[in-house]
This record gives sequence, C-alpha cells and structure tokens, in this order.
Amino acid sequence: MADTCAMTMAYGGGSFDALSRRLRTPLMQFFMRRTGSQADAEELVQELFLRLLRRKDLFSLQNLDGYVFETASNLIRDKVRRDTARSKDRHDDVSDLDIAADAPSAEQSLESRQRLNRMLAALDTLPARAQTIVSCAGLRI
Repeated sequence: MADTCAMTMAYGGGSFDALSRRLRTPLMQFFMRRTGSQADAEELVQELFLRLLRRKDLFSLQNLDGYVFETASNLIRDKVRRDTARSKDRHDDVSDLDIAADAPSAEQSLESRQRLNRMLAALDTLPARAQTIVSCAGLRI
C-alpha cells in the first residue's frame, strides 16, 4: 500500500488519478466489446491500472494514451491465452441441469416408510417364536 501511495505521489500528486478518471470509461468500453463480460472488463481495467502504476516513467511517454491502449490489447491477448490454456470455453455450465440426487425423493421416502410399517404390522401378527426366527435370520429393524 505504501508503495502505491509513493508511486502516485511520484507521478505528480493527482496525475495518475486524473489519467484513471479520464480513461476508465473508454477502457471499460474497450474491454466490454472484446470480452462481453462486465466482470472481466472490470478485472482487466484494474489489472491495467496496476501495470501502469508499476511503470516509473509512465508520464514521460510521448503517446501515453496509445501506450495505455496497446497495453490493454496485450491484456486481452494474455486473457485469451490463459482462458485457452485453462480450457474455460470447453466446459459446459451444469448449474442449470437437473441432476439426479443420491438421496431418495419425498415420494420414495414415504413409500418406503409405508412398506416398513406394513412389514412391522405383519411381523407383530406372527407368534413370538416366528418373530425370534426372523430376527435371528438377520432382519434388523
């Protein structure tokens, strides 16, 4: 944080601030046209301003706007390379898919509970010895 403040002061107090205010909207439009994503455009604008802040001789450049937009073009190329390497566009969005869950549905749970109750009622009608035999056979309730 201290380095960023020192860099801002080194650029003449508010010069970098004025540059960022002047170019923020055009850069957002530039990135939005190329990415189609508001979030990606915001991220790229922030990354661009960080790169500009790190350049000590920024305000000594003859064509500062040209440099800024050339750097923006490079950021787009870097993003495309990263996305391609990560295969971002090769994955399908599965958040909207209706995927079967391992848990039984409410209807299945109700049906199972009713079957169990019928079986318990049937076991209660057996004589005690038959109930013991069924129990010993491995029926765990």
